Amino acid sequence: MRQGKKDKKLLKVSALLPLLLAPSLVVANNINFYGQVNRAYLQADDGVVSRGYFVDNDASGSRLGAKASASMGAGCTLSGKLEYGISSATSTNINQGNNASGNSLGIRHADVSMAYDRFGTFSLGHGSEAADGTFESSLADTFSVSYASVGDLAGGIHFHQTGPLGVGNARTTDPSVGDVFWGIDGGDRADRVRYDTPEFMGFSLALSLSNTDADPLADQHALARFTTSSQLGLFFNKEFSGMKLSASFGKTKVNRSNTDFNKEKTVGSAALLHVGTGLNLAFSAATDSARQGSGSVKSDPKASMGYVQLGKQSNFMPYGKTNVAIDYAISRNRVARTDKGRSFGIGVVQKLDKLGAEVYTSLRKLNYNVKGDASQARLQYDSVTQFVLGAKINFAKDL
Repeated sequence: MRQGKKDKKLLKVSALLPLLLAPSLVVANNINFYGQVNRAYLQADDGVVSRGYFVDNDASGSRLGAKASASMGAGCTLSGKLEYGISSATSTNINQGNNASGNSLGIRHADVSMAYDRFGTFSLGHGSEAADGTFESSLADTFSVSYASVGDLAGGIHFHQTGPLGVGNARTTDPSVGDVFWGIDGGDRADRVRYDTPEFMGFSLALSLSNTDADPLADQHALARFTTSSQLGLFFNKEFSGMKLSASFGKTKVNRSNTDFNKEKTVGSAALLHVGTGLNLAFSAATDSARQGSGSVKSDPKASMGYVQLGKQSNFMPYGKTNVAIDYAISRNRVARTDKGRSFGIGVVQKLDKLGAEVYTSLRKLNYNVKGDASQARLQYDSVTQFVLGAKINFAKDL
């Protein structure tokens, strides 16, 4: 195990120490256990081979967690959250050569926070960075099948190269759906310290500083294993005149040791819902100074991704809303210079309110090619078509 991973483990454990000591200081007056199971059947056709997979839907993966909070008086609340992702054959890991990616158990949150009514919230531990989710604003309520990170479903499926260099089956060295289409979100979950301001007229601001050794340029910069990420997230949520508006902006800078190639991301998204009709619209845009994986250099054009979604919430059924969304995504320079990916999709989610569940289905077509230039060969790939049918159930218990 690398030293960086050991340090991360120690930080996760240290983040839990205040929770372990809390019983001697204060008694939690609200404890909640919760979780969800999200399983699906995925059919993926790469233009040569069509295969079916039973997967855990990584768009909103199966998980189990607990939250506790206690009032400290004077408008102050102490909270703790511990959450694990529990999955088997995740939709982002299976591919043409691996239809059962194994079981996984990983920490999603190990976090303590102190919230003040007047001063905001301070958080320490493993949890969302300040710009996490800033690419993903949506009011369609179709996150299991349709939102800005379109690579969450069938993310491990590889495109099949066509033309004289094409082979009988897609190779694991070929770009995958996830390489091309994973949303350039502003942040993720990491070991970090974070501050959130109180909400003011619908606006709130978040700042965070985190460390990680998950360096996407590690293959090129072998010594650049330790990175620090500073992030800013600006959020706006408001209801007015029968409309709901949700918008966010994120800025991320990743500083790498032993190299002057620092990574920067600028991200924004917005969503609008007309409450009376259920019609909704969302769009996202982002730029990233470095491509996916290794081989990116400072002079490369920035990677970028755009996304637009049109949805409709309806009350056809007595047991919950029927939500439909169509979307389009485009990416550039994500894997190679001059490359371009396009995605067209439609998804339907049927809510089952009394069960705390939903059933869903979607159909999506994804295209990818490399235009080529003086330093990059022209490459063509077959389209990938994916069909998904699944169900998600949520459960919770207060103590």
